[in-house]
Amino acid sequence: MVKCCSFFENQTGIGWKLGLKNISKREGEHTAPGCFGLSLMALMVLTETRSDLINSWKQSLSEETPNHFFFNIQGSQLDGIADFLSPRIGQAIKFTPLIRGRLVEVKNGSNQVTDSGRMIEREANITWYDQLPENNSIVAGEWWGKEGESMQAVSVDEGVAESLSIGVGDQLTFNAGGMDLEVTVTSLRRIKWETFQPNFIFVLSPMVASELPQSLLPALIYPKRTISLLMSFCLVTQP
Repeated sequence: MVKCCSFFENQTGIGWKLGLKNISKREGEHTAPGCFGLSLMALMVLTETRSDLINSWKQSLSEETPNHFFFNIQGSQLDGIADFLSPRIGQAIKFTPLIRGRLVEVKNGSNQVTDSGRMIEREANITWYDQLPENNSIVAGEWWGKEGESMQAVSVDEGVAESLSIGVGDQLTFNAGGMDLEVTVTSLRRIKWETFQPNFIFVLSPMVASELPQSLLPALIYPKRTISLLMSFCLVTQP
């Protein structure tokens, strides 16, 4: 930057010329402040960019986007939460089932077992739905609809399916709650992850999930002005 100053000395007015000449003559004294100024400017640009991105993301969310979630809610607690909160916030609470499971095997149509890599090494959050979520779209195969009550099926996110070479008709084996279950891939889904809704890589049919241990994920839109009510509810129900 200091060298650039000396280059512009003869191309500016007298005031700028004297200032730039002073900087170029005292190169050592001005290097540290110059670096500090550039670093500060970079931080300000990053902060402003971050704020713009967050604001743009917030504006893209619909008014029905949940802003509070409860974790590790058991079925026996469902009625108590709904009875307390629903009349106070004037809305029904949506409960999404959560199943902790591990993908242990991928078998394609020719019975060839595929290595699923790191997906096997860790548990994943799995859910079940009878209807296709609004922020999901089918890109291959078909959604089970009413037949989900009588079929052993799973729907997979298209990105994960591509990375693990999973296709419609393949057999997946999961371990959930100490139980092994084999299901057939009936569809691949494209998920809008930016919608801030509960999204899942693996979605089971209702029949598969009926006997599996599961918790619930309540989601609600809670006004900021009544946040104290929500906090008091959490404190009262805390074990």
